[in-house]
Amino acid sequence: MTVSDLLLDLLRRAEADLPGVEILTADEVSPWPVGVVEALVQDGFLSPTTPGTSVLCDACLEDHWQEVEFVESPPGARRAYIVCPEAGRVAVDTARLNRWRVNLTGLAGVLGHLLGCREAPDELVASRLWRLGTTELAGESRDAFLVRGPAWPNAAETLRLEQRLSHSASSLLLTLVEIIADPPTGTSVVPLTRVLSLAHNGLSLDLSYIDAVLVSQAERSVGASYIFRKQGEYWTIVYEGRLLLLKDALGLGYIRHLLGRPGESIHVLDLVSSIRPPSPGRRAMYAQMSQDQLDEEGLTVQERDDLGPALDPHAKAAYRQRLTDIEEDIAEAERNNDVGALGRLKEERDSIVAELERAFGLRGRARAVSSSAERARSAVGQAVSSALRKMSEADVTLGRFLSKAIERGTFCSYTPERPVPWEF
Repeated sequence: MTVSDLLLDLLRRAEADLPGVEILTADEVSPWPVGVVEALVQDGFLSPTTPGTSVLCDACLEDHWQEVEFVESPPGARRAYIVCPEAGRVAVDTARLNRWRVNLTGLAGVLGHLLGCREAPDELVASRLWRLGTTELAGESRDAFLVRGPAWPNAAETLRLEQRLSHSASSLLLTLVEIIADPPTGTSVVPLTRVLSLAHNGLSLDLSYIDAVLVSQAERSVGASYIFRKQGEYWTIVYEGRLLLLKDALGLGYIRHLLGRPGESIHVLDLVSSIRPPSPGRRAMYAQMSQDQLDEEGLTVQERDDLGPALDPHAKAAYRQRLTDIEEDIAEAERNNDVGALGRLKEERDSIVAELERAFGLRGRARAVSSSAERARSAVGQAVSSALRKMSEADVTLGRFLSKAIERGTFCSYTPERPVPWEF
């Protein structure tokens, strides 16, 4: 079980309205990465509770639970055992009796701390609603709340009846798992499954995502129906009033550039340069160099009409240094069990390696722009297609509209069937 999986399981346990589901046994947490239980206890999300009195027999294949018995043998030494119908008396490590309880009040406390709230959490509705405090988010002072069971019967009525929530303008409402279909007026809803993560040093929140949600909500409230804008690490996309937030990706940057120039045919190399501009004067510099000078730099031009090598020596050195740094960061993330950072670092590493493979030949000589055009066509097409797939998963109508409007190839274009007043 990965750290992300176990955190999702804990949030689902906390959300469930079933007696005993919030209790975890030592056997359940034994596969967890080292240090996770201790980190969650320190944060307050887990609390030690009354030890168990029975364990699952591990001496046979019958999967039966047996009550634990104790004996003093030798005198003064207390030992635990179970009696298995097949294996007889079986010794039990008393550590297997340890249990922990999911503690939502403790979670409210750590969430308030991570948000920078100035007050201690206040439980407004028993086991259902907590006011985390006041904090600064997306440039405004806001009240933050944690709610459990927004999909339970009478949940909407319960939330509306709590005056401190219903009278709190521009507030943030954190849920455990569920999205609230009809939230109180003025609230922005963010599920913890989207923003809560666990690293070696405890729980953390993706504040950039929360900021993006709050800013997007504010823009929608003033009637913005079409938005395609990068805000921090996320893209805020509003189509026909519907909101989606996507993690930054290269394909989204390409799409943004095309949306800003409707009806124009843009060469893929110009499209790439619009996202990652070349160093100033690079093409002019190479155009003035002789073949011998190019050879001394380890570069080659394959055709007289080429516009110049795809990467200069400084860019090549910078890429390689960044790869070295990333490998060190990956090693540290693996030591710390930081799954989120590990995924981002590996994605960046793969992107840089792909860029170097596109830009340089087998002998390490930079390829000319004309030979890069085909690779750019393929790379841009794949990046745009990937971004369109993610948009389609979140909003089928938007995905279908942009897939029909965006032409991919050596020349790319955005030609919609009807004009769309995008705001960037």
